[in-house]
Amino acid sequence: MKALILDDEFYCTDTLSVLIQKHCKPAIETHAFTDPNKALDHLQNKQVDLLFLDVEMPLMSGFEFLEKAVGFNGSVIFTTAYDTYALKAFQVDAVDYLLKPIDKNELLKAIEKVRRSKGLNHDQLLDLLRTKLEPAATSDKKVAIATSDGIHMIALEKVIRCESDGSYSTIYMEEAKPLVVSKNLKELEGLFNSSSFFRLHKSHLINMNHIRFVSRQDGGDVKMSDHSSVPISRSAKQEFFERIKA
Repeated sequence: MKALILDDEFYCTDTLSVLIQKHCKPAIETHAFTDPNKALDHLQNKQVDLLFLDVEMPLMSGFEFLEKAVGFNGSVIFTTAYDTYALKAFQVDAVDYLLKPIDKNELLKAIEKVRRSKGLNHDQLLDLLRTKLEPAATSDKKVAIATSDGIHMIALEKVIRCESDGSYSTIYMEEAKPLVVSKNLKELEGLFNSSSFFRLHKSHLINMNHIRFVSRQDGGDVKMSDHSSVPISRSAKQEFFERIKA
């Protein structure tokens, strides 16, 4: 069996490669990538039976990667830091998932499942993922947010922005008091699971639907519907302006 590992974090690809080589019998030949475009080139030119695929990547999501991987008919095992109900639905033939940090025994069970499966063709796989992976419309989605005083059910359409301070974040919403939660922005991104949200800065996650004005002066910032100003980081600038088509 030949496997391809794609994850934007090198230590994740390295750790998974070591686990596979150390514990999987018979041996699996692995090729690891942090760049999705290089992974696509490999996929199109080499035989790949099994794909270990990170769900959330900055250049291209796992779903977007599979849309570009035309002709791939192997099995997929997703790797993710987020245990969501949607990923649990992938426990069908040729589709499975592993939570990071990856457990050796869970890895071996997933690979054994792949060995027994018939696999899905590319179109079947994409149809399944469109059903399970595409986030619900933000206007219909509510999430549970735990704070020191209880659990709040908040509508994502009401979330304007989130600002982090170490391991804590403040969620600012329409017509409601800010909520302070013991989650960082990466955790909130995974919880929201919506394309409406964008990481504009290492300390700021914004709801694109609440942008009122974008300034290009002095490095650039964004005026939100609550009259706040959020800076645009240098690393996020190109992707942000591509997203807003400006």
